[in-house]
Amino acid sequence: KSSVKSDSTTIDKTKVDLGNQQIKTHSSIQKLGNNEGKDTIIYGIKQSEHIPVRAYEIQKEKPVIESPLMFEPQQKMKLVAGWQTMLLLFVITLVGLAKAFSTNRFKETYKALFNYRVAQAICNEEKVFFHRVNILLSINYLITISLLIFHIKGLLNGLDHLLLSKMFFLVVFAFLFLTYIIKLLFVQLLAFIMEVSQMVDDYVFTITLFNNLLGVLLLPTLSILYFTNMQQAQVLTYIAIPVLLFSFWFRVVRLFVLGSLKGVSYFYIFLYICTLEILPLIVMIKIFILK
Repeated sequence: KSSVKSDSTTIDKTKVDLGNQQIKTHSSIQKLGNNEGKDTIIYGIKQSEHIPVRAYEIQKEKPVIESPLMFEPQQKMKLVAGWQTMLLLFVITLVGLAKAFSTNRFKETYKALFNYRVAQAICNEEKVFFHRVNILLSINYLITISLLIFHIKGLLNGLDHLLLSKMFFLVVFAFLFLTYIIKLLFVQLLAFIMEVSQMVDDYVFTITLFNNLLGVLLLPTLSILYFTNMQQAQVLTYIAIPVLLFSFWFRVVRLFVLGSLKGVSYFYIFLYICTLEILPLIVMIKIFILK
């Protein structure tokens, strides 16, 4: 019995010692904090304050310094009115329709620029002026050349009053249309008097052919003027004016060739070119551009 009592007394002392140790451990954990207590007591790490810790610094944000602008932004002047853009899209559509619905005639028309036999074949087949390809391309020519004159006039005299004025464009268009019609009627009158209808048909086709060529060539020129940031003066000097001179010179040479093949005197050819080709051009430049 005495041995049993001594064993029970020893067990009770051991429990008391373990309880005291748990109380001390719990108090030390509360002192060290949650994380530090777990690291030092549970995992057996002692003297945690001597563990090397990587030093770090909190970097302050640097103030943003605004750099001065290299140039002051400037508002770009609007050079093209909305109705000009709509007209340009309209004539591009006309050319597309002519190409889509009369592909063969469209190709033959521009083959005739370099092949006189093709031009004669077209003249012998049907009435040249009233063919739908010729009508669509003639409308394109009248509108594009009027837009170009309107734009040149605006650059020379300032755009403030021209952007709001459609009347100037309509006057230019009417002048070109009437000049075109009067020239054709005059030539038809000569053909009736002198009985040279075949030569007149060739002449009418030649005039309309090169006018239509000029109208198509002016489409990319006007697109560059309207929709790019290229200098307007450079576009006119290096693109528009060379296109105009090329078309006019090509047409004059073709008329000389046509007149010589028909047996017309060079004097009369020269007189005609000065009267019905150069004089209307000078009058148009004087009235609508330089005035």
